[in-house]
Amino acid sequence: MPYLLLLLAIGLEVGASLALKASEGFSRLLPGAAALAGFGASLFLLAQITTRLPLSLTYPTWAGLGIVGATIGAMLLFGETVSLQRWLGIVIVVIGIVVMYLPTLAAGARA
Repeated sequence: MPYLLLLLAIGLEVGASLALKASEGFSRLLPGAAALAGFGASLFLLAQITTRLPLSLTYPTWAGLGIVGATIGAMLLFGETVSLQRWLGIVIVVIGIVVMYLPTLAAGARA
């Protein structure tokens, strides 16, 4: 269950980041309010998750996958271009997250 909450927190953070961009510097009320609400809800969930999972695992996952989601969302919604160098950085972030979870995955495979 904490991993599902972590995915929800990541989704809220990505949505909030995209709303922040759409708010045009908080000059548009609805996207600005959505950004604040999304970030608040995401941080609330993250705080709850850290009572069940190690912070050293949850925070990098939240931040790293938030980067991936925000990048893809910005491409799709705002037409932002992403250079090969940025994609390489994103791949490195994802590999880092996978490496952090390897002990957890290995323990699950033995169970």
